[in-house]
Amino acid sequence: MTALIERPAIEDVAARRYTAKDFETLPDDSKEYELIDGELVEMKGASGRHSEVISVIDTSLRAHSKTNKLGRVFVNAPVALNDKNEPRPDVLFVAAGKLPDDFEGPILAIPDLVVEVNSPSDTTKGIYDKLVKYRAAGVRLIWSVFLLERYVLIYRLGNPKIQLLNLDDDLDGEDVIPGFKLKVSTIFEQ
Repeated sequence: MTALIERPAIEDVAARRYTAKDFETLPDDSKEYELIDGELVEMKGASGRHSEVISVIDTSLRAHSKTNKLGRVFVNAPVALNDKNEPRPDVLFVAAGKLPDDFEGPILAIPDLVVEVNSPSDTTKGIYDKLVKYRAAGVRLIWSVFLLERYVLIYRLGNPKIQLLNLDDDLDGEDVIPGFKLKVSTIFEQ
């Protein structure tokens, strides 16, 4: 006779370190988590403004990518960067051919573009730590959007310089999403 093994509740194991495999098998407690450095980090609910900005970026990237058959765009999807990190970027782009058409679970390909829309509740350390992990994993282009300040920081793989974009500037897909441009002011319009 096989004994049933009961999974412990999230609260009972929150301080434990996890691998990506452990993370995928945790019981569902109706909350969303990221795995950062082997620790569960509960995702806070997004504000309406946060959701609006994500929607504008997602819609624009998705339309351009689909029209030009460049790849796939995801919102808040888990990305397996390595065995101890499975963040959920606000928006991400994966170039064509890197993912099977039908897959389940986290995205196993390193994204070509990650977009993080930073909320007032995000700490500077938390924002920076994620950016470091994306760069270390090989994400080619990162857009870090600051809601209150209304600007975007651009990080490129292999380039130590950070570019600051103001409202009059354009987000540019560069060689990651060729031909894509979006005025920064557009993402902050209501």
